[in-house]
Amino acid sequence: MKKKKFLFCFINFSDLDQLDTSPYIYTLVNLSKKFGKISLVNIENLTFSKKNSNNYPFARYKNYFNLIDPKSLKDLGNFIKNKEVIVLNSIQRAFKNLPLLIYLNINKVKLLEVSNLGNLQIGTEYFLQKKNFGSLNQTLIKNIIKKIFNILSIIRLISKIDCKFTSNKKIYLNFINKNFFQKFFTYYKDVKLVKSNIYEIKKKESVIEKYIVLLDVCPLYEQFTSYQKVNNDDIKKHYKYLGELLNCLSKIFKKKVVVCTHPKYPLKFYKKYLPKKKVVKYKTKEFIMKSFVVLTYNSSAIVNAIKYDKKIISVQSFLFKGAKYSSSIYQERLGNEKITLKGEYTFNKKELLKRLQKNIKKYKKFKKLYFGIQSKNFSSQDISNYIINN
Repeated sequence: MKKKKFLFCFINFSDLDQLDTSPYIYTLVNLSKKFGKISLVNIENLTFSKKNSNNYPFARYKNYFNLIDPKSLKDLGNFIKNKEVIVLNSIQRAFKNLPLLIYLNINKVKLLEVSNLGNLQIGTEYFLQKKNFGSLNQTLIKNIIKKIFNILSIIRLISKIDCKFTSNKKIYLNFINKNFFQKFFTYYKDVKLVKSNIYEIKKKESVIEKYIVLLDVCPLYEQFTSYQKVNNDDIKKHYKYLGELLNCLSKIFKKKVVVCTHPKYPLKFYKKYLPKKKVVKYKTKEFIMKSFVVLTYNSSAIVNAIKYDKKIISVQSFLFKGAKYSSSIYQERLGNEKITLKGEYTFNKKELLKRLQKNIKKYKKFKKLYFGIQSKNFSSQDISNYIINN
């Protein structure tokens, strides 16, 4: 008789609200139906990371998850003792997580990486590039740390990832085309191509065209300010131009505007800079499904707009520009419409609509390359089969 397998995910409990609304939740729920409740383990006391308070109830999926809050690595041992534990999410290659990774290796815990959203995992350094010293410095540090952790996995101080599940065909082909020697020096033992988790929902979804939806990026978010400083005058100018664009599109298409923001962005920021606009959190997918057109910079949430063949406009702002605009990350690969922010706008409604509609045909190539739509199964089925057979 095979030993029961227990699925774990390590997460900061301060990020439970983000998991609750993430496409990954559907994959995890389906895996839970197969293997029993998945243990969500608070990583904060197990690493050298900053401690954050969290009061998010995470009640909607309580039948599929256990919340575990170990106070130390020794305490974690009480939960994994005499169990075949499989970790489903990648634990960041960072020195703050090194004690945990060593501990998991000692206890022979199998590591998997479910990374199949279909978003482009390209950082801020991509569009800032050589024009920004902070970008060069951050990129150098990231690459050095990754190489160090690769070496630590080779000498078996920490475990390699047993299998990475990705919907990105480029990542998959890059790995399988490596020879034995090249694979030996990677952080992964194997890589499997699966369908994006945005296709994991089985029920029929209602898609309408009611709103102009903006997937906004707050210029004060840490991932950007750690590379480049921004001043209040530039922020005011950016949102003045953006507001004019939203008003113009709202007028010509006769649609209301909804601004969707990341859960960590402060709503008071938007009350100051977009006071007359409806701003929502935790409902991004819902409003994308109800969108007439979606405006974006480089939000990963755009994958849902691509899935539902929504009209997309990439917003080019001086505030998010280095060697390229931040929105170029998706725009270059999708070939969708782009608009540069400025003081005033004049659009030919008929011509703009024609271009937006025509560009949707280009999404199929993106879906084949990044969404794994060639795969017949839901990703949870392929991941489940791997877990059972390995």
